[in-house]
Amino acid sequence: TVKLANTADISKKVLESGHLLANHTYSHPVLTKLSSDKREQEVSKTNSLLEQIAGKKTAFFRPPYGAKNADLIKEIESQGMQTLMWNIDSVDWGDPIPESIVQRVLKEISETQKGILLMHDIHKQSVAALPTILEELVKQDYTFLFLKDGKLSPYTLARTGTNDTKASTENTLDNAKSSFYRQNWAVVIGINDYKNWPKLRHCISDANGVEEILINKFNFKKSNIIKLLNTEATKERIVKTLDDLTNTNKISKEDRVFFFFAGHGATRKLPSGKDIGYIIPVDADIEASQAKSISMTQLQEFCELIPAKHLYFVIDSCYSGLALTRAGALSPNTQNYLEQVTKRPARQILTAGGADQQVADNGPEGHSIFTWAFLQGLQGIADIDGNGVITASELGAYISPVVSSLSKQTPAFGNLVGSEGGEFIF
Repeated sequence: TVKLANTADISKKVLESGHLLANHTYSHPVLTKLSSDKREQEVSKTNSLLEQIAGKKTAFFRPPYGAKNADLIKEIESQGMQTLMWNIDSVDWGDPIPESIVQRVLKEISETQKGILLMHDIHKQSVAALPTILEELVKQDYTFLFLKDGKLSPYTLARTGTNDTKASTENTLDNAKSSFYRQNWAVVIGINDYKNWPKLRHCISDANGVEEILINKFNFKKSNIIKLLNTEATKERIVKTLDDLTNTNKISKEDRVFFFFAGHGATRKLPSGKDIGYIIPVDADIEASQAKSISMTQLQEFCELIPAKHLYFVIDSCYSGLALTRAGALSPNTQNYLEQVTKRPARQILTAGGADQQVADNGPEGHSIFTWAFLQGLQGIADIDGNGVITASELGAYISPVVSSLSKQTPAFGNLVGSEGGEFIF
């Protein structure tokens, strides 16, 4: 028995407006990673719902993330559907700026001259960008085609002759309110050129990108950011930098401290059978060791020594051995939520992946996939509840599925010992 939720009325309105409903699966998984039985459930379950809404069988299918193979296509065809893909990606899922989306799409269309454009109506930046895209294409005399009953027919869009559809960036994230913190401090580390470990490509770019957004968007003073690149990022310098942040004459309980590391990570098996994770300084030996590497135990000790109320580690490395807690997080619907979470202590961490995973050092815009997703999240996409600020928890919730869908990494997020329900706020 198929039981429709109240949200099915939205789908019915979409149909009544002349649009097409097609199958995109029930829970948006990467189908090529599922068994054939699981794939069949995802597709047939959605078909049952769509047939109940539309009153007829579904003719078209699009795999989540565009992930498909010969077996999947054969299974879709056996259910009487045709796979319908795209050739122009707006990248609206990773770009929070409507004007940037417009520019990218129009450039792609000018090169291809025809095709199917991919956009997502779940993003406010997409809704803002689309009218401008359509208006410009009308001006350039492009023909729009409407798909009905398996046939393409011309669809006419009228010229408006106004600027009402101009995309706006007014909804981009405001700077974090200065009242949350007395001072902002940051340690930003990037290492490409290791002495004993394989060289990396994008860690310097990652560190520079993080520094830039901290200064330009979140009011961090450049003088309060300690940046260590390549040969500067020895174990001694990193530990000395963290030790300086334990100075109570410098760091107040009303401050926040942000720590970013892009470089190698490693995991070591202890005699007890437990794992311990390390970040690898530029001068570390090829074997992770207490002498030349920095363990998660050491970072945890600094968590307890640094007096700032909020401390957030973002580490673009893969390793295991994190001692994460849940720290009784408040619901965002709690009365005076921001006031409460900014007063409570927070010790939070986000890492790129686990011990058996490799960092994807080949992401968009000259960054690793993890740091690229992190920067995109800070541009506003990670503001899940739309309240104008981004919490460390929201970044964790946003980044993990994005990175997992684009690489073989599964980012880990959580609270370290010492957190008491607070949230690091951007």
